[in-house]
Amino acid sequence: MNIALNRQTTADLAKAVLEHFKQSQVILPDVQVVEALFENLFYSSLHTEEGQPIVLHAVLIDPANPDPTPPGRIVKDSWNYISLAEPVAFEPTSITKIAMASDPKSSSLAVYPDKENKLWIWGLIDQQHCVHRYLTHEVESGARRPGIIEVSILGPGILSVSENYVKIAELQVDKLIGPQLDVFSKGIIHAKLRFGINPFLNSVRAQVPPEIYMDRDHWDNSLTYYWIKAIQRLVIRISGFHHGGALLITPEKNLDSLSITYPIQYKRIRGALESLSVMRILATNASDNINDIYEEKGSMIPYDQYLEESVNNTDTRGAKSELDGALWFTSVLSRVDGLVVLSPKLDVLGFGAEIIAKEQPDKVWVASDCDGNKLTPFDWKQFGTRHRSMMRYCASIPESIGIVVSQDGAIRVMTMIESRLVIWKNPLLNSLSDAAEHRK
Repeated sequence: MNIALNRQTTADLAKAVLEHFKQSQVILPDVQVVEALFENLFYSSLHTEEGQPIVLHAVLIDPANPDPTPPGRIVKDSWNYISLAEPVAFEPTSITKIAMASDPKSSSLAVYPDKENKLWIWGLIDQQHCVHRYLTHEVESGARRPGIIEVSILGPGILSVSENYVKIAELQVDKLIGPQLDVFSKGIIHAKLRFGINPFLNSVRAQVPPEIYMDRDHWDNSLTYYWIKAIQRLVIRISGFHHGGALLITPEKNLDSLSITYPIQYKRIRGALESLSVMRILATNASDNINDIYEEKGSMIPYDQYLEESVNNTDTRGAKSELDGALWFTSVLSRVDGLVVLSPKLDVLGFGAEIIAKEQPDKVWVASDCDGNKLTPFDWKQFGTRHRSMMRYCASIPESIGIVVSQDGAIRVMTMIESRLVIWKNPLLNSLSDAAEHRK
């Protein structure tokens, strides 16, 4: 009876979304429309079409005025609304049919109610690949988003609702998951990541003339963001394999608490991050110098200034490609049973690792804030084998950070806070800082 009472539905998802928008100026349709939007997508997710699961992205957008506030300059790969000659009824049988013409990596269904509050599919939105590339950190700026809210079918019974890149809530069959926590950028997890971030900052500073580094006051924050993004990209790629996996970031020197099947020394992530950071700083400085010369002299810019900027930009692209390859290399290691072990500096120490630590926590605590101040006790035995072994290690090595990815894509981050083993269930993996800076 208690289990049934704890089940959550699309109506609860609609309630959470409407609550989110209470403090904003965004005007949503009636609650019945929002509930119908989620309910029809939920039941569609349980269907298949030609043996394929239904996976799609839908946008609540007014077909009569799809872009009410267009930017002053529209970039070439900005989205467009493509109208259907006749609207399609927004119901599971129709949704599953038209879903085959769409893919979350390429397009979205444009959905909106008519005057009688009945939902219809009015058309499609293109250029969705730009969104996918941003959310997976393949590019560093997010394209301007269409519509009011966006809903994705991620799997059978799994709906994710977002606004402008920010996840509002997610329904996982009968469990409602709230907003994501940015644990990598602030709070306890971030504080422990500083053991790798601070030496990285010092190394980059040592490779750049002080006057160039100090010419802009944002480099410490920008380089920290690059470091965190590398970890997030690793986790996203491991999740994409749908195999399950785990990353362990540990300061343990002799690794006595681990049995590593394949020990290696792979330092290319850190090296590529340092190269990329140095090249970006130098390229930015060269560009700034060109702008300064142009403002002073009008048009005559020395050839060597252009050459310096061109060389630095080429080197930056090479370093980005190097980092991309190093992250792919490391993420694939997770497909071998066991952990991928990283040092605080993100050097790969081995893979296929088994945890042999025996200390078991009495209980675990689930955090609902980044600092771990809002905690709910949880029976650790309710987690699977991979999670429980990671808990044993983190309990034994308090400064370690464990990241566990389940086969279903669920991601959990854990560490010790004083004597408590704390878990974050819904970490943010795409940056919010760049999301607000849409391309105009």
